[in-house]
Amino acid sequence: MYILASASPRRKEILEKANVAFEIITSNYIESDLVINNPYKLVEELAFGKAKAVAKDYPNRIVIGADTIVVVEGEVIGKPKDFDDAFKILKKLSNHYQEVVTGVAIIYNDKVYKFHAISEVIFRELNDKEIIDYINTGEPYDKAGAYAIQGKASDFVTSFTGEIENIMGFPIKRFLEEIKKFKEEINV
Repeated sequence: MYILASASPRRKEILEKANVAFEIITSNYIESDLVINNPYKLVEELAFGKAKAVAKDYPNRIVIGADTIVVVEGEVIGKPKDFDDAFKILKKLSNHYQEVVTGVAIIYNDKVYKFHAISEVIFRELNDKEIIDYINTGEPYDKAGAYAIQGKASDFVTSFTGEIENIMGFPIKRFLEEIKKFKEEINV
């Protein structure tokens, strides 16, 4: 059984749907301490930080950390801080291309494996009223990019490529491929 170092209800749901046996042990890793300019390295290191914080207390267990960001024109967009921040983010995503990047780190004792998955999303043009109405649902507040593709924001999306689960917060198909290789490497 794996340990998921995340309290994300979306990650929990994705792993459960894939019949992956896991338990949740929330990481106390502080994300704001990390400064890396490359968004792909950043998201992998955020995932690693979460997994490492939990793995130190659980030897001989496979610990999984994950983190999701949105990247627009090189700018990293995380979760909105408040209403105004959510509005600013959604305005930036309006009629725009974005990358949703999820970093995953897998740790077993001193063995570490990191990867990231990228999905591309394009939003249609959003007017201010739509953005305000959406923010007032409360849905944007705990999500990278201030939206949930599986929720009410699905109406904003004109197209996407890659795993929808990655956009939701965990690239399950890629994870299942990578964990198989990792387990073979560590002989577990």
